[in-house]
Amino acid sequence: MDAHKIVRKPKDQQRTVLITIRITPEMSLWLKGKNYSPSSIFNEALKDLGFKSRR
Repeated sequence: MDAHKIVRKPKDQQRTVLITIRITPEMSLWLKGKNYSPSSIFNEALKDLGFKSRR
């Protein structure tokens, strides 16, 4: 996974469908420390699994 693809995006570029993923406080601190976006990580993981957008 490319770390540059999972950095948090500005608020005006965020998506509209919300999901909830439970993680540990330690994981949350690590993500915040690296400025990684959980949503972007999830999106990249879906691509790694073979998801292709219809758009």
